[in-house]
Amino acid sequence: MTHTALIDECLICASWYRSIFYRDCLGLQLHDLETVQWFEVVDRLLALHNHGSYRLTSQTHLSVYDVVQRIMRRDNYLIGMINMQVLDLCVPWWVGDASLCRINNVIHLTGSAAL
Repeated sequence: MTHTALIDECLICASWYRSIFYRDCLGLQLHDLETVQWFEVVDRLLALHNHGSYRLTSQTHLSVYDVVQRIMRRDNYLIGMINMQVLDLCVPWWVGDASLCRINNVIHLTGSAAL
């Protein structure tokens, strides 16, 4: 089995478990997901956690802000790495006509001839 096949299998398993959670724990069917409002999903999730029937974290009380922080965690790490210049966003000159480069904490789009 190739590395890509393993990743695909993991994604399929994760999607399967997510759909079971939505169906069994939150009481939402697949066709409901197309029309349900996000706040309704969060309300059901918070009700499960705060009543103790399904714990998402070790916190005893969970708020809407806690849910948002957990969802945005990966984005916030990425933004932090860019701000702290840990992640280099300069595109090499050989990529094409234009290149992105960070100069004095400002990202500039310059032509490859200017480099």
